[in-house]
Amino acid sequence: MRKSPGKNLFKILLIFSAFLPVLNLFNPPADTMLLIYTVFVIIYLSLDAFPQAIKFILIPHWFFFLLLAVASGWLCEVLAWASN
Repeated sequence: MRKSPGKNLFKILLIFSAFLPVLNLFNPPADTMLLIYTVFVIIYLSLDAFPQAIKFILIPHWFFFLLLAVASGWLCEVLAWASN
């Protein structure tokens, strides 16, 4: 099945928008908190690979979600500490 041109344009614009926070790292007061958006876009664009990866996890899905929530909180805090 052929993808629509609008969907391809959406992905291209999403990739460009995710690259903007990376450019902010080159400013003298580098703000690393903005990289959370870049990580989100990377995960969003690789959603097709996640069902195969989650299939092999032997823990309950609610516990896996809890671990992901804690990991995202840690990522947020580490990036906040890195920017200070």
